[in-house]
Amino acid sequence: MFARYHRQITTAALEDLFSPRALHTVIQANVRQDRWLYLLGAHPHHHFDDSEFEQTYAYLDEQREAVLNALANRKAARAWQAFGRITHALQDFYSHTNYLQLWLETAPPGRGLPDPEQVDPLLPAILHSPRLMSARTDLWREFLGMIPILGDRLRPGFPPDIHASMNLDAPERGPLFAHACTAARKRTRAEFHALAERIRLQLGNQALRAFQDR
Repeated sequence: MFARYHRQITTAALEDLFSPRALHTVIQANVRQDRWLYLLGAHPHHHFDDSEFEQTYAYLDEQREAVLNALANRKAARAWQAFGRITHALQDFYSHTNYLQLWLETAPPGRGLPDPEQVDPLLPAILHSPRLMSARTDLWREFLGMIPILGDRLRPGFPPDIHASMNLDAPERGPLFAHACTAARKRTRAEFHALAERIRLQLGNQALRAFQDR
């Protein structure tokens, strides 16, 4: 997703859970995950790209451990930064994979597109489905697709599994963009609550208060 949508989603999900300064640090770390290295195709597991699910889940576990270690050493800002990196990857999951297309198959037929708020972002049957896939990086076509006018002409002929074809990064990508944002918001909040429980159990309530900066 574009940075402005990452900011909006993260704010909507977390603004009642963190202090303003903590939330600012979380958001800054989130959007920095789209720095120039991503444009070169580096670290696809930071964005749930190339169907590198195993690598991405390992990366998320590393960042969760970084949150706990930072709080154990009273380095709250580092914990916020690690959490920001987690939120970016999880938010990209819904705009870079076919999760929502698979979710639509579970909706009652003949009733049109479901309301975005009906999205369940954590359906095990989809998360573990062999049909789940994420966008393949294709830098040359990605570049061509961004060129005004030319990109509009070329994009219909692109392979359907590349990022330029699959992504739900902005409203112009279609009606499921709203569903991607809603799923990302719900997943971000769910991740906070799961991590907060680990912090409370392993480090105590004082560490959790430090994490929230409240």
